[in-house]
Parts: sequence; C-alpha cells; structure tokens
Amino acid sequence: MTYLSLISDVLLIAATGGMALWCRVLARRLRSLDDAETRDGGTSEIEASIARLAKEVDALNAAVATARFETDERGDRMKDQLAQADDRIGRMEMLLASFEEIEEQAAEGVPEPAPAPEPATPLMPSFRARKVGTA
Repeated sequence: MTYLSLISDVLLIAATGGMALWCRVLARRLRSLDDAETRDGGTSEIEASIARLAKEVDALNAAVATARFETDERGDRMKDQLAQADDRIGRMEMLLASFEEIEEQAAEGVPEPAPAPEPATPLMPSFRARKVGTA
C-alpha cells in the first residue's frame, strides 16, 4: 500500500463522517419543522407567520399607495405655484423695465442742479487767538 492510497482512504472516511453528521443535522431540522406544523391544534406556526406577513404586506401597499397619491397631489400644487411664480417674475421684469424708462425720462427733463456756493466763513470754529484792540 502506498502513502497516497492511505491518505485517500483517510480523506474518504472523513468526508463520509462529515456527510453523516450533516444528514443528522438536516433530519433534526426537518423534524422540528414538522413539529411546528402540527402544533396548536392543527394550525401551524408557519401558516400564522405567513398570514401575519401577508397582512403587513397589505398594510405597506396601502401606505405606499397613500404616499404616492399625496406626492402626486403635492407635485400638481408645486406645478401650479411655479406657473404663478413665473407669471409674477414676468410682471416684475415689465415693471422694472418701465421704472428704468421713467428714470430715463425724469433724468432728461430735470436740469442739473447749480453748484452750491462755498460759505464765506468756515463751518468749523477756529481756536486761534485773536488780537483784540491793539493799535
């Protein structure tokens, strides 16, 4: 017998043992699943879980439908408000243009103001000493 055949036999026995252990784990799981189905007077826990999940899915579908309706409604309101804002922007641009025209007309009709004469006395008081009455 060679070393390779001995190693392959050991690996084959180890793999067979591992598969036997895995089959035993699966058998336990199937047995517990079967027990769960027959508990509670014929109503299985799995069926109850499925029914509960179905109710939750229905509730979520209703919530999604409500949210979709509300977002569509708000989207329509936003479109209306944007149209109103665009209309107001157009009106404001027209008013601004008319104000510029009025400003130009007013500038043409008003003469330039005459420069103000300079005051004879300074506005700031002087603190220099005056000579009073020396002749």
